[in-house]
Amino acid sequence: LRPADEISEMQLAATVDEMAVAFGWKIYGVLEQMVYARRLSKGFPDRVMVRANRLLFVEYKSQSGRLTPEQSQWLEALGNVDRIEVYLWRPSDLDEIEELLK
Repeated sequence: LRPADEISEMQLAATVDEMAVAFGWKIYGVLEQMVYARRLSKGFPDRVMVRANRLLFVEYKSQSGRLTPEQSQWLEALGNVDRIEVYLWRPSDLDEIEELLK
């Protein structure tokens, strides 16, 4: 496994997406939205994952990646809602991510 500092945000997303699908999660990726939708949801987390009674909102960042103010606002707003899970995942979190997705 490569050191966390060498894993890009896109590589992290691909790795975790593959893992999540293998564990039976349904995934919606907001990176693929139309231009109009991107403007309305600027800063919205990268992924929405659902399995059974769990709903996750996930923002991927490289090890040194920084949140935009809009991303911070979305994560804070979503984190205040009861009964959903909100995460900021970095390459150094891969072991914990795998355990959470199992």
